[in-house]
Amino acid sequence: TMVRYILLNSMIFLGCTLLIIFGYESMKRGAVYQATFDFSMAGMTLLAFVILRTAAPYIISGFLTVVPYMLLCTFLAISGGPQGSGVLWAYSFPLLSIFLLGMKPGTILSILLLFGLSAALFVPDLSPVVFHRSFALRTVGVYLLVLVCTMVYEQTKITKDRWVARLTRTLEAERDEMATMKDNLKTGLFLMDREYIIQPQYSRAMEDVFSETALSGKNFLDLLSSSIQEKEKETLRDYFTMVFNRSFDSQMLEDINPLYQLEYTSNSTGDEKFLRCNFVPIDRDDGKVYILGTVEDQTREVELRRQLDEEE
Repeated sequence: TMVRYILLNSMIFLGCTLLIIFGYESMKRGAVYQATFDFSMAGMTLLAFVILRTAAPYIISGFLTVVPYMLLCTFLAISGGPQGSGVLWAYSFPLLSIFLLGMKPGTILSILLLFGLSAALFVPDLSPVVFHRSFALRTVGVYLLVLVCTMVYEQTKITKDRWVARLTRTLEAERDEMATMKDNLKTGLFLMDREYIIQPQYSRAMEDVFSETALSGKNFLDLLSSSIQEKEKETLRDYFTMVFNRSFDSQMLEDINPLYQLEYTSNSTGDEKFLRCNFVPIDRDDGKVYILGTVEDQTREVELRRQLDEEE
């Protein structure tokens, strides 16, 4: 849409300028009717320029710009121009009309111009220039070629845009489903970079498990500062380095995981819990490696186990 808007503005500016120049030249030659036509078309493009900057639909400005250009191309084809060069302006019309107005309106206007161009080339005495039949046939053939190629390109673009839109809707639906599943899990899920910073895409359960809020951007090791000693932090750094580098297979990394069973104390509330943590490396599309962490609150299970042991 932005490209169409820029092109339409450029076409309005260029078309209005050319029409004013043509009108001025016609006035100098004494061709009052031709000058009136040129100035009228320039006025329509200026009106399109004003409407384009209002809340009116874009298509109105498009028609007010493309239709005068179609009439100008028809007029130049009929008037002939130097050595019959006036017909050459018509070759650009299908490209601009279909791109600015869309497939159906642009094609209809292009076909209307084809009729006008054919009349100027084949109808005797309509144009002051006598066009050789072979030149006329080639001119119409090239115009049709430009029109057909433009239609094929536009249809291909429409098909691609529909496919991309359908794929985007599918991906958005899958993303929303995954987000819903993530937020309804009782297990905490989070991503952590090499600086041990928790990424924004963590599950809602994370805040409940850790009894903390606004975890995004926090250092995971700092989150455990009330639960582990400084020496244990060094052990954790070494372990996370092995996870990032995939130094061992997944089973070995799970076996040596220092946080597989963690007696956790919240920095904010002082709540004490028993957590089970697991970590696996994840490759992102940007080439960076993150750690995907899962955290389960095992407090209830541990308390029940202890209660059963005491009863026995």
